[in-house]
Amino acid sequence: MNTDARGGALRVEMLNAKNEVIAVSRNVDQDSARMQLQWEEGEIADLYGQTVSLRFTLRNAQIYSWWIE
Repeated sequence: MNTDARGGALRVEMLNAKNEVIAVSRNVDQDSARMQLQWEEGEIADLYGQTVSLRFTLRNAQIYSWWIE
């Protein structure tokens, strides 16, 4: 993820097909061109092959791009 969250916060939630939260990232509060999210709750490896949605919550932060590897 390429983001600038200095002075703010960014959090990502992963949702299943029923829009239930199944994973939550740790808050990001820094500027980074290649940030790897750390997951606070949920085991995302268990979700391989499933359809998921991402919900980004930002407070005084910007996302420039994101990708999944």
